[in-house]
Amino acid sequence: MTEPHSEFHLGIIGGCLAQQAGLGMCQLYPHHLAKEVGAATGVTVRVHIARYADGAYVQRLGELAAATQLDGVMLHMRALVIRKTGLVVKHRSGQTITYALHPFAFGARHADWTEFEDSGFAHCFRVRRPNAAVAADASAGGASTLPALPQDGFNQPLLPKRAFGLTVGQWNRLAGRLFGLEDWAIRDELAAVDRVRQVCDELGVRLAILAPLPAPESLWIERFGQRLTNQLRDRLAPYPVPICSVERTTAQETRALFIRDGIHLHPAGHAAVAEALHSTLVKWVRSPGSPVAEMWSDSLATPVAPR
Repeated sequence: MTEPHSEFHLGIIGGCLAQQAGLGMCQLYPHHLAKEVGAATGVTVRVHIARYADGAYVQRLGELAAATQLDGVMLHMRALVIRKTGLVVKHRSGQTITYALHPFAFGARHADWTEFEDSGFAHCFRVRRPNAAVAADASAGGASTLPALPQDGFNQPLLPKRAFGLTVGQWNRLAGRLFGLEDWAIRDELAAVDRVRQVCDELGVRLAILAPLPAPESLWIERFGQRLTNQLRDRLAPYPVPICSVERTTAQETRALFIRDGIHLHPAGHAAVAEALHSTLVKWVRSPGSPVAEMWSDSLATPVAPR
């Protein structure tokens, strides 16, 4: 008896990783993941990627769910949310860079960060200046030979100088830590994940978390990512939400997953992400209660007429 044609629709919410510029589609982890899970299960995996790198997770989930039927959702937690921990926030938007005093440094900490970010921190004490690299590219008609700035460049220091062994950006984050902003940023991320989990429950959609990737070029970001991952594990322990992570034994093995900026992945890194997610997606496809498993069950229960 032949198995019925079946599909599994996976939504991905994250940053630029799933659509990383400079690599071909077949080199990115969604392609690896769909291909490998398909080979292991015989199921066609359809990947749907949230369009924007930023914005509230639950809003982006809603846009995905409105556009297509989802069977599972993978939420990539990025260590680059460390941008929310500095006393002075750096925000790029179009041809403008904004430096703003963190909106929750001195005031109430229950408001929505996304609203401040979307407004360009309009209601905060801020300084704005042109983004010289983007302006140069625009004046050249978009044909600049300069390498494109990563969209996730919020972790870059405010000035490439060091004082007493730390960059200006590190001093900025240290000041934020003293104001409790690092703890606040982690609580804010955990609350955002809670909202996504609740919506997934309402939709009957399975949820998995891709933990922050290693940060071989920044011990500060690496430690923040580990703190966020550990607290995620504690928060989600009562729920059937797997947390997948990319881990390597040595620093050399870890660096081999990244291109030179230490942020964006080499094709080998994308293969490693697919490997980290593989077993979870295979279990989803095969486990009872999944749409695909129900299709197989119905097919097997249907008597086959003799030829």
